[in-house]
Amino acid sequence: MKKISVTVMFFVSFCSFAFEQTTVTKKEFPSFESAMLQNIAQIDTVSAPSVLVTIANNFERIGQVEKTKWQPWYYASYCYTAMAFMSPDKTKIDLLADKAESLLQQAEAIEKNNSEITTLFAMINSCRIMVDPVSRFPTKGKEVHELINKAKIENEHNPRIYLLQARMELRTPEAFGGGKDIAKLSAEKAIEKFTTFKPEDRISPNWGEAQAKSFLAKISTRN
Repeated sequence: MKKISVTVMFFVSFCSFAFEQTTVTKKEFPSFESAMLQNIAQIDTVSAPSVLVTIANNFERIGQVEKTKWQPWYYASYCYTAMAFMSPDKTKIDLLADKAESLLQQAEAIEKNNSEITTLFAMINSCRIMVDPVSRFPTKGKEVHELINKAKIENEHNPRIYLLQARMELRTPEAFGGGKDIAKLSAEKAIEKFTTFKPEDRISPNWGEAQAKSFLAKISTRN
């Protein structure tokens, strides 16, 4: 009887220890959503490209664990796209864009016909134009335009489409359908779309409203 009691006590103690270890483990590793939100929040506070690399690496690690989620790869790509736009060295833009594109392809492999992914592909192509605007605009500009139209078919209510469209129109000569006035209309439409846009969940893309307002304010003061 004594042996049985000792055995039971040992089993109870072992189960308690195992439960405590499981509880600690769960606390040590944040949930997918909380990990995503933590890194998404950091993007808006970035002051140096090196920080974006760290955040992008965090998203890649999340994506490698959460193999059915497209958002980690999207945000990792977004970080490299932002770095491409920020780069003062034009020789590095294509390398950053290549990395952004490869990451976004992994998002697209999981989530097909997604307006957010298509819009980011368009952004990547638009940053490539900066390397050599004169020679690249005829081909890359056409690709961006086609991707913008595709994104609208996928979700015409996505405000980021119109923000990108406004930026492209501002860089396009009036003779080719661009210019300040038409870009202003697209920026106004982006802001209008932001007032009613609702992301699918807390980790889906929801950036750009402040950028659209800043863009509109700048072009409105131009002569």
